[in-house]
Amino acid sequence: MKKTFLKAIALCLVLTLALALASCGGNTADEKPEAKTEAKTDAPAASTEEPAQRNWTGFHKWLEEDWASKTAEYQFTGYWDMGDSEYGIAFSFLMNLYSDGSVMANQYQDGRADYRYFGSWEKVADPDGDELHINIAEETGGEIEDRIGHKYSYVVYEEADGGYSFGFDFGIAGGQYFRVANLTGSKEIKYASVEDFQKAAREGAFVVAPEPTEEAPAEETPAESTGYTATVALGDQSFDASLVLNDETSATFTAAVSFDCTYVKDGNTVTLTLTGEPEGFQAQIWPAVSHVWVLNDADMTMTGVETPAE
Repeated sequence: MKKTFLKAIALCLVLTLALALASCGGNTADEKPEAKTEAKTDAPAASTEEPAQRNWTGFHKWLEEDWASKTAEYQFTGYWDMGDSEYGIAFSFLMNLYSDGSVMANQYQDGRADYRYFGSWEKVADPDGDELHINIAEETGGEIEDRIGHKYSYVVYEEADGGYSFGFDFGIAGGQYFRVANLTGSKEIKYASVEDFQKAAREGAFVVAPEPTEEAPAEETPAESTGYTATVALGDQSFDASLVLNDETSATFTAAVSFDCTYVKDGNTVTLTLTGEPEGFQAQIWPAVSHVWVLNDADMTMTGVETPAE
């Protein structure tokens, strides 16, 4: 009886142990653990985004940039001249907006000027058309190494045809004066290099011909109103000068630029007084020319008899 009882207890222990192993998920000797594998993923696709533009804030080594190796995204051209001035000042313009966010512009006149402007740009998307934000940080003056400060910012709006245009501020006379040239541009890159642009400029590609106008029939005027002429020296150059007596008190004197004057006439001698203060080139020319002239009605010439003291 006692042995039977001990056998029953042993059997219960074996059953309890078997149930415990089953509940813990134990493997039998003949079972092999299932191999674990990691899911393989394809390599990420190459990015199609454009390379980020550089930050040009505070940059000053513009002349050390390799501009010939850059890729232009937008290109602008334009032309400006002084109209009828005998100075013959006229400039052609090229402006490139490069893919790295830099800007270079060339103000060019063969044998006279080859100035550069530098800065940065960015494109701002707009439902009504993209905007080009252009910042000019520095320019070269009359000498390539002698940079003068010239900072302007422009917001240029896309037009209906996909092009752009704006008024660009530029310097003349070594940056003493500034004027505005109209530049037009687009994504079309017509000139692959500055040298190509300058060659086209020398061939007159950017000259804007004046619109033809109908000339009114010439009217007979008194002899004094046809104007007197002379030659004046301004520095190392000579220019034609003229004097037109408009009425009994006012006259127009021209030597490269025009001056509105009043005058007093004593016989054949005319003394001129400038109306108002001279501006721009007037301020350089007026002190250098005679203000008193002797008129010769026979051949409509005049002779200066007094040169203002320097």
